[in-house]
Amino acid sequence: MSVTNYLENELSRLTVKELQFLEHIIKNNIDSMYNDAHRFGVNVDTILAKLQRQKLNQLNWNMLN
Repeated sequence: MSVTNYLENELSRLTVKELQFLEHIIKNNIDSMYNDAHRFGVNVDTILAKLQRQKLNQLNWNMLN
């Protein structure tokens, strides 16, 4: 794995706070998602961007193998 790939993978990793927030959203009502995100100290848009990067990384990896 190259340094660039490693750094890209690290940028795509969700933090513990972000994972806890996602668990909370899955288990509860998401009507107050942005308010809950603030309470958890996370950013919804950042989480979505990381998940998108993970998806693209996985698609690229699958195409190469």
